[in-house]
Amino acid sequence: MKMEMGVSTPYRMFLQFLNGPLARQRYEISSSLSISIGSSLNDTIRISGLQPGHAHIWQDHEHLMIGVSNVANYLAINQKRTHRGELHDGDTITLGDFGVRFQLVAVRQSANEQQLTSRHATGRRPISEFVATAQPFPGTGTVETEIEQAQVPPMMQGPGIPRVPSIEAETPSPEMTLSGSAEVTRYLCMAAYSDETFCNYVNNNIIHDNVRAFGDTSGISVYTIARWALAARRRFILRDMVLLVAFVLGCWLIIPAFPVVGFMSYLLPFVLAWIVIMLERCWCYYGPDVYKLRRNNFVLDTGSAALPPAIEWNLNTGLSQRPANVVVYSGFSPFAGSGAHVKSWSFVIDISRGKTLLGKNAHPRAFMLSELYDTLASDMAKLNLSNLLVEDKLYVDGKEIRERREFLPNPFAHPVTWLEDEMVRMYKDGTASELTSTGGQMSDDAVRYYQCYRIDSWQGDLVLSFFLRFQRTGNNLLIEGHYHVLPPIDARYREIDELRTRFDLRCLWKLCGQIAVPAYALLILLTPYRLVGHMLKDWLWIRRRRTQQEIEHKPTFDYGAATSLREKACSTNYQRHFQQLDKEHYLKLVEYQLFVSLTAFLDTHAIDSTQFRERQKTILNTSIMTP
Repeated sequence: MKMEMGVSTPYRMFLQFLNGPLARQRYEISSSLSISIGSSLNDTIRISGLQPGHAHIWQDHEHLMIGVSNVANYLAINQKRTHRGELHDGDTITLGDFGVRFQLVAVRQSANEQQLTSRHATGRRPISEFVATAQPFPGTGTVETEIEQAQVPPMMQGPGIPRVPSIEAETPSPEMTLSGSAEVTRYLCMAAYSDETFCNYVNNNIIHDNVRAFGDTSGISVYTIARWALAARRRFILRDMVLLVAFVLGCWLIIPAFPVVGFMSYLLPFVLAWIVIMLERCWCYYGPDVYKLRRNNFVLDTGSAALPPAIEWNLNTGLSQRPANVVVYSGFSPFAGSGAHVKSWSFVIDISRGKTLLGKNAHPRAFMLSELYDTLASDMAKLNLSNLLVEDKLYVDGKEIRERREFLPNPFAHPVTWLEDEMVRMYKDGTASELTSTGGQMSDDAVRYYQCYRIDSWQGDLVLSFFLRFQRTGNNLLIEGHYHVLPPIDARYREIDELRTRFDLRCLWKLCGQIAVPAYALLILLTPYRLVGHMLKDWLWIRRRRTQQEIEHKPTFDYGAATSLREKACSTNYQRHFQQLDKEHYLKLVEYQLFVSLTAFLDTHAIDSTQFRERQKTILNTSIMTP
């Protein structure tokens, strides 16, 4: 866009923010003002998560330019990375590791506004008067920002600025209502608060991972779990610091104590370190914070630590704000995070063979695969299971989405978790591969549609998932099914329900028995190593820069998730006998209803179901004989 210094133009230019802390807000650009965008107090537009003075917008003769202050800072114009470039009306700019996106929008001024702008251009006004303000769209309410609020002329509140379509996983919104029970979230919070291994997983793979998928998070509050994981990490760091001081102090006391206790003085460092560990465990299980995790006191969206804006923003961009229908997985199994594999089956039937009616072969009726899926989903309602959820799922290999903008709009940000229903229906009918092949894009072999039947029972403690897929090849219809089960939460994380409300000698004796194992001696000896690890984790810019370099130089960078929070905390065994019986009960119910509906669908479309009935008997008999 061309501009003339000091001369009024028929356009007013705005930065329209699409996501981040300033989502749905706009910022006016003056033709005589250089704008800096970053996290410093000196920046014109302050956005947490960016580097100080991350990027600058200025006028170069008749052109509006943007550039970064450091080549390591991320800048992309219309999804093409650059260090400096010219801006035009409608350009989309992306900044930083979290992918802050805004659009340049030009709006024609009226004659009166042009005259007013001309008077402003000839009279040298202070810079502060040129800085316009960000204001939400009409009807969106007020949003707290770090930019001072002011009134925008009425013409800007109408249709002058085109409303930017919402972008899933980039426009922060309140966390969606949980479909499952809060009990699972409570146990996962206890896991993050008490188990250092699980806490490290949450911090490394959820809180501080800004490019990979998070895995299946349905039925749990990730925000609440993240708060407890942050609080636990601070406690673990403090414990390690005190451990190191206690161990060094014990080593220093060996010589003075030797004349008194003899060779027992060599145990002083370990005794002092053991006392520190004991105090940390007492605080973990009986401190004031853990009181909030008791069954009658737990409330979602609360925790013992507040989420910093950058972390909350990362969760907003990585978590689905709608029921997720895209799963980006890592590794061999696409059903990552769904638990243990129970069984699978598949077979092929000929759909060109008509059924026999009155001694004659009827002509089979054609059908779309989406029609078959929808019929089965509606028939599942006949089971009258209130805890049954039917979902559309697209499973995508995390190494194969680099060039697929519908799944990865920004290669330096999280993949999407939701696609429009029209796009999902194309994969449902198997027509998406035809469109991609004619368009010259990547093949869709790495993208598969499955209809997921999910049953949450025992307050979300037992989750059974059945994945169904049809594929039509010529006159043949392939039918495949996969069963997975998520066992109950590990018994270690259920200890919160067994703890006494008051700390006494019995509680102390129980904790002494838990930490009197060789593993805690190793915990003491590895304290310096963990402290160095904590320091390196705090230098997140090093990690993010290393990840950026890997993305830039590795076309097969894996954006997928290999597991999920729920699967990471599950046990290998059932907690109760009835849970195992319920798993078999639900499996047989879903399987039986599926085959009944398939048989009716084939009969309705005059397709011979004899071959299918034989396969059905084999599968059902196998299910009966399987213990």
